[in-house]
Amino acid sequence: MATNLNPISPDALLKIVEQVKEYYVPLPPPHHRGRPRTFSGLAFLLLAVVGVVRRTFKPQEWATLLTKAALLRQALGFSRVPHRRTIARRLDATLPEADAQV
Repeated sequence: MATNLNPISPDALLKIVEQVKEYYVPLPPPHHRGRPRTFSGLAFLLLAVVGVVRRTFKPQEWATLLTKAALLRQALGFSRVPHRRTIARRLDATLPEADAQV
């Protein structure tokens, strides 16, 4: 008998995150001036996947989710919860990296 996991359940969500990590190919870091990024591109790519699965599309909802779910935050690779503006800016810039993964 196949076990159907609820996509909202934390276990199913963590399993999806681990499956996406298996297919991720690290890209060479871009040479930008200024301060290096605190959070990796992989972390925000995984956050975008979680947003699609949970159907949450607002940065405030993602910040609340990361604040409440410490296990999910660690699985995504966040050492702390980024500010909602950081989430919004980085997710807007995630499209080129996602295209490179495909």
